[in-house]
Amino acid sequence: MQASSDEKQDKVFTNMIKQDSHQYLENGSRMFALLIHTRIFLVTIILCCWTITLHSAELSRIANSLPANLEIDIKTQKKLASAKLLTEKKQWSEAFPILNQLINSQNIQLVRINDQQYIRLRKYCHFLITQCSPEGLKQYRELVDQNIKHIFDLARKSTDVSLYRKILQEGYASEYGDDALFYLGEIAWSEGKISLARSYWSQLIPLSQNRIEQDSRLILRYPDSNRNRADILARLLLCSIIEGDHTRAKQELQAFSHLYPNARGILAGRSGNLSKILSSKLTESENWNFERSFSPNSTFGNNYKRTGTVSKSLDIGENLFSFNAPQLISENNAGASPQFPYHSVIYDNKLFINNELEIFSWNLKTGKPSWPVDDNDSALIYSSRLSKKEIQPTHPVPGNFHFTMTIDQGFLFARMGTTVLNKSNKELRDLQSELICLNLKNAEGKLEWMISSKDIGNQAVFEGSPVMIHDRGYVTVRKLNPDSSIEILCFDRKTGKPVWIQPVSSMIKPFTGMNSFQGHQLLSADDSSLYYQIHNLGVVSISQETGNLNWIHYFKNKSLSSRKMRSVYLLPPVISDNQIFVVNNSNQEVLSLDASTGSQIWKKKLDEKIKHLIGINDRRLIVSGKKLSALNIYNGSLEWQVGYENPAGNGQGRGTIAGHLVFWPTVEELILVDIRTGKIRQRNHLVQLHGITGGNILLTNNRTLITGNKKISVFSPFGKIKKNKAEDKTISLFHSRSNLLNRINN
Repeated sequence: MQASSDEKQDKVFTNMIKQDSHQYLENGSRMFALLIHTRIFLVTIILCCWTITLHSAELSRIANSLPANLEIDIKTQKKLASAKLLTEKKQWSEAFPILNQLINSQNIQLVRINDQQYIRLRKYCHFLITQCSPEGLKQYRELVDQNIKHIFDLARKSTDVSLYRKILQEGYASEYGDDALFYLGEIAWSEGKISLARSYWSQLIPLSQNRIEQDSRLILRYPDSNRNRADILARLLLCSIIEGDHTRAKQELQAFSHLYPNARGILAGRSGNLSKILSSKLTESENWNFERSFSPNSTFGNNYKRTGTVSKSLDIGENLFSFNAPQLISENNAGASPQFPYHSVIYDNKLFINNELEIFSWNLKTGKPSWPVDDNDSALIYSSRLSKKEIQPTHPVPGNFHFTMTIDQGFLFARMGTTVLNKSNKELRDLQSELICLNLKNAEGKLEWMISSKDIGNQAVFEGSPVMIHDRGYVTVRKLNPDSSIEILCFDRKTGKPVWIQPVSSMIKPFTGMNSFQGHQLLSADDSSLYYQIHNLGVVSISQETGNLNWIHYFKNKSLSSRKMRSVYLLPPVISDNQIFVVNNSNQEVLSLDASTGSQIWKKKLDEKIKHLIGINDRRLIVSGKKLSALNIYNGSLEWQVGYENPAGNGQGRGTIAGHLVFWPTVEELILVDIRTGKIRQRNHLVQLHGITGGNILLTNNRTLITGNKKISVFSPFGKIKKNKAEDKTISLFHSRSNLLNRINN
């Protein structure tokens, strides 16, 4: 239980900020205050086909074992309703055995919280228990603590992290739940999973009574931790420092020093006054390189969180050279409306770009093909075994297709094949796609393995490129007929062997019966979960480990017409600070959802369709359509907007964020906007000076790439192919931060 001094300190802090604690506040210190209250071709094709034969039986076995209904049955609903009523009446001895039985039932189904939200049964049961009075918690712990203590003792003697997770799964509110949260945070921190560590530690800060009374959202917090609060808050502040959010860290430090000026402990490899240690680390961090722990431009949005930020900005300089963009293979893609469909990736100063069946690569230093046999060699490095007939619909199909890829640990992963994601009954052709892995690291793009969509099921297609996290990959699969279901496939990164397949569309109805359309769907992820937006219908969260659904959030739409439900823009969720940012273009809205439960935090309606979630920096979410807008990530307020009435000033293509600048492409210019103020810092006249229009922007190693529908233009501030030492200088991913993490781990 918390000491009375903690309550007094809470009051001091409340008076200091003078703002209701139930709101998501506007700046870093207030967000921190809220916490105080409260993750060549032929041979390879033959080998690949042999590998797929081995995988095919495994895929069929997994697919045939999928649960048909994701919502709890009537019997379970009655049990849950009974237990909830008993807890409200404080009849603990009758309520807790029922809740404990439901928790340990291995039931992976979901509970309906309201018309928009479904959540895992187990998590909801834990939530009900955490809302009980101290007397109720005491009785609950008498019921479960003996068993949970046994698991905890095993966890302390073992290196098996799953034992700590088991404590949270079976006895979140037990006497040992807060210890499990603390140690899981420490382990996540030691592995460099800063956002996951923050998520665990944040749960040790209980919500204030005022917040509980005024906020109807389901928020899971450990109710009465004995862990030292200053120690936990110091760790959360250290997360802000490591993440490079200096503004937030400074404001949090000011609040922390006010509340706990004399708090002492061990932090960042040092022992002493916590405020002084944190102040010292914050000062040191001013000179750190905060390039995130991933390879920039290795996937859409720069990383699997889709936050779209690189550490430095640069002048675009002179046009070095240009490449022709790949030509579309499918003739009936003419029925679609391509809006800058090519989203290239970069590895080892080499550019990679694809269409339906081919992948091309150029060296960004020389402008020549990456692995040429002779001077006249093509930039083509991969050509799919699929034929044109196998990917092309019989009639023109509307929609907006995209081409993305993912590079991870020196290997390239891509979806090749048809771009059709829904088939009308008139389309009789069995359209196909494939998922491939190429070795870039030491084999010049050799095909390592390939999975055919036919091995997933009848008329199945891959929706887009996979996200790669550690040794696993995740990709969405759509069964075109007869049910038009949507599933997520988890596979082994090295072999392509399936690990699990999980349906995600049983409760969010897909587009059965609609006309054919084309598209591209991407997953997003944090350190523990996957997030998938099904067009303008809703969002699901899935466990990376098991494939079980964590929650579903429906959008509240006025109209359910199929045209409005379909999303023609590539808008995967963006993840930051335990929030999921998504777009519902049916209502022209941006929403923020709690990553743990799917509860809505805020919703902001804009005056236009949103085409791009560009990314996040300086606590601002940058979105674009015809205009460029910045939203406060904590409350959704519109901080600034840049736009023009003249169509020549409309946004055109996907921008990017570099340091404190947004690179925003328009029809005629590339405009650099200060992310903090919305002021224009630089205008680059593309049409006037270079004869090109705006397109998708990519920044890397002193190169600015602008990818249009037909051409890729490469710019450098060093002029015409003039080698500069700065071009070859690469900075370690974690740089100074790795030293800090190593000290803490030791």
